[in-house]
Amino acid sequence: MTQEEIKAASIQLLDEITVSPVSLLPFEGLALGWHEVTVKIAMVTNDFMKGLRNPTMKDSSELPVWTDPTKQIAVYFENEHRQGIVRRFALYGFWKYADLLAADAEYAKACFEAGEQKYAVDSADKVRLIHKENTEKARFILQRFLNAVGFAEGTKLSEALPEMVGKKLLIEVTGHKFNGKDYTDVSNYAVAGTPAEDLKRIPKPAGVVSELPVTQA
Repeated sequence: MTQEEIKAASIQLLDEITVSPVSLLPFEGLALGWHEVTVKIAMVTNDFMKGLRNPTMKDSSELPVWTDPTKQIAVYFENEHRQGIVRRFALYGFWKYADLLAADAEYAKACFEAGEQKYAVDSADKVRLIHKENTEKARFILQRFLNAVGFAEGTKLSEALPEMVGKKLLIEVTGHKFNGKDYTDVSNYAVAGTPAEDLKRIPKPAGVVSELPVTQA
């Protein structure tokens, strides 16, 4: 290769690299309160998996006793300073053993209580029982997020999922306790640009925070 060819190749290489903003700060979780964020990751996952950038199956010691994974949409939100938070939206809700015992004591005899969530698990096939009202509540939470990022009514989730990355919205990070431990979670959603005075008017949701601590990404 001649000197001129080497020079031309070097210039071409330099032209391929353009300056872009990067953060030198380490990752930090979002503080409590409202934040404007961008969806950086959105994917289908379940409670048998861990990690979002490189999802892997949990070790056998980490897996629950039930055999039916909780189907979830996992979303990672990040602000302009690389501060972020994960939200896992469950697509189904399940019976708690205590609730099943109160509703149908006879059927509860065929189940056992399991997990930190104290689910009712069928003793024969080791699956949990889908609860209609809890499923509706779980999907209501997801709908609030989908509304905030601006998907049109009637859009199928299969169509929305590939379009989520890059969407901007406002989220409210709140704290909660789960089995005696402190966690942060995303409990409210609003359209990007919503005035601060309107954010104050959004009711604080009761009973809609997922049972799965958000920090278990």
